[in-house]
Amino acid sequence: MQADLLNRDQDQIQGFLQDESKCQGWAESISFPQSEAEIQAIVTVCEENRMPLTIQGNRTGLCGGAVPQGGHILNLTKMNRIIEICSNESLVRVEPGVLLEDLNKTLRRKFYFPPDPTEISASLGGMAACNASGAGSYFYGATRDYVNGIRMVTARGVLQLQRGEKTQQALLEYLGEPKGSFPLETGVSGKNAAGYDWDPEGDAVDLLLSSEGTLGVISELELRVISVPSQKMGILFFFKENGSAIDFVRWMRGEAVASIRERPVGSPIAIEYMNQASFRIVEDFREIKSELKRFQRIPQELEAGIYVEFHEESEEKIEGEAEQLLRLAAVLGIEAGLEWCAFDEESLERIKIFRHAVPECVNLRMDERKGEESRLRKLGTDFAVPNEKLKACMDMYQQGVRKLGIDSVIFGHIGDNHLHVNLLPRTWEEYQRGQAAIESWAEQAIAWQGTMTAEHGVGRTKRSTFQRMFSPGDLEKMKGIKARFDPKTIFNRGVIFDAKTPAK
Repeated sequence: MQADLLNRDQDQIQGFLQDESKCQGWAESISFPQSEAEIQAIVTVCEENRMPLTIQGNRTGLCGGAVPQGGHILNLTKMNRIIEICSNESLVRVEPGVLLEDLNKTLRRKFYFPPDPTEISASLGGMAACNASGAGSYFYGATRDYVNGIRMVTARGVLQLQRGEKTQQALLEYLGEPKGSFPLETGVSGKNAAGYDWDPEGDAVDLLLSSEGTLGVISELELRVISVPSQKMGILFFFKENGSAIDFVRWMRGEAVASIRERPVGSPIAIEYMNQASFRIVEDFREIKSELKRFQRIPQELEAGIYVEFHEESEEKIEGEAEQLLRLAAVLGIEAGLEWCAFDEESLERIKIFRHAVPECVNLRMDERKGEESRLRKLGTDFAVPNEKLKACMDMYQQGVRKLGIDSVIFGHIGDNHLHVNLLPRTWEEYQRGQAAIESWAEQAIAWQGTMTAEHGVGRTKRSTFQRMFSPGDLEKMKGIKARFDPKTIFNRGVIFDAKTPAK
C-alpha cells in the first residue's frame, strides 16, 4: 500500500484533524506530497482501495471542508513554490500550497494578487477551491476572476485547462457526459460561493473553482496579478445611528438617497461594516492583545463604523475623494472629527489590524466559553443578498439578535450586502436557539434570491442549508458532474454533498 506515501503515525495525524471551523475529525493516514507525480500516486492508491481522501491546504477554512471523516489526508503545504513570475504578462505560476501573504510579499514592488480574505495565511489552492473573496472583492472581484489556468489531478488523470480554450459542456463531454446539458434553474443575485458554477457555455476553468476539492486536487495555478496602485487611501467613519451608516453605504454605491443629491466622486474598492458590539469586544481584549493598545477608544454611543478604501493612480483624485467625504460628513450622518484616516501603507495596515481584530476577539471570547461547555462554538452567517434587500437584511439581523438575547457581533463586507453575524452562546441551550435562528435567516436570504454562502464555501457544516438553496434538479446535475470526475467518490467525500460510499 505504498507505506512511504501513506503515513499511519497517529501522533502526526492528530495535528491535522481540524480547520478553523473547530470541527474534529479522524483519519487513518496522512501524506505531504511535494510534486504533482506524488499527488497522482496517492490518488491512485486511494482510488484502487476506495479510500476517501480529504484535501488540505493551510486549514484556514470555516466550514469543515478540510476536516477528515476517516480515510486519508492529503496535505499540500509542502507544495509551496512560486514556479514562475512572468512580469511582462502580469502572470504567476504557483503550487497550491503557496500562502497569499508570501505571494504578495514576493510581488510587493510591482504587482499584487487582489483577492484578500481576512486570513492572509490562506493557501492559494484553498482560495481557488473555494473561490475565496474579501474586502477588496467589492471592486476587484473574487479569486475566480484571477485564475488564468489550472492543473488538477482527478480520478481520470491530470486535467490542464487555460481560460478561454474549452466550455464546461465540452469538458464534460470529454469526460463522457452526453450532449445537451442545461444551466442550473436556481438564480442567485450577487456574490455567491455555493456549489458548482455550472453553465454549459461557461468557461471550463470556472467549473473547477469553488468545487471545494470534490472534483480533484489542484496541483498548479496560473494567476493574473495587477499593478500596485500608486495612491491609496482608507477612512474609517463612525456613525451615531446605524440607519445613517446604511444610507452612507447606499450612497457610496451610487444609489439614490433622499438626504443628499451630490453624487460620490470616486469608487471605493472596499466598503466594510462594524457594529457597536464589534467595538466593544475589541475594547474587552485591549489588555490581552497588545497591538490594540495603540488605537484610541471609540465612544460607546456610536452604533456603527464604515471603512472605505480607494485606489487611484492620481494623488489629485485621492484628495478630491477625501475632500468630498469630509465636507459632506454631517449630511451623510458621519460623526465629524472622529474618523480614522490612512494615506500610506503603514497607516492602512493599522486600520486593517483593527478590522481583523474583530473576528479574532470573537474567537478568544468563544475559547473562554468553551472552557465551561466544550460543545460550544461560535455561530456565524455567510449570507449575501441583492442590493435592494440590504436594509431589510440588516433589520432582520438586528431584530433577531435582540429577540434571541444572545451575545452577538455583526461585521463584514457590506458593499456586497455580505454581513457576518457571529452569535456567541454561553450555554448549549443558547447554542441550539442560535442555530435555529441562523437557519431561519438562511431561508429568508435564499427567498430574496441571495446565497447561504457568499465566500466561505459549503464544506461539511452547511450541507443541509445548501440543499435547500437549489432545486432537486440542480442538485442532481451537480452530483452528476461530480460522478464524471470522481466515479468512486473519493475526493472530499461529505463536502458539499452528503457522504455516500459507492458500492464496491
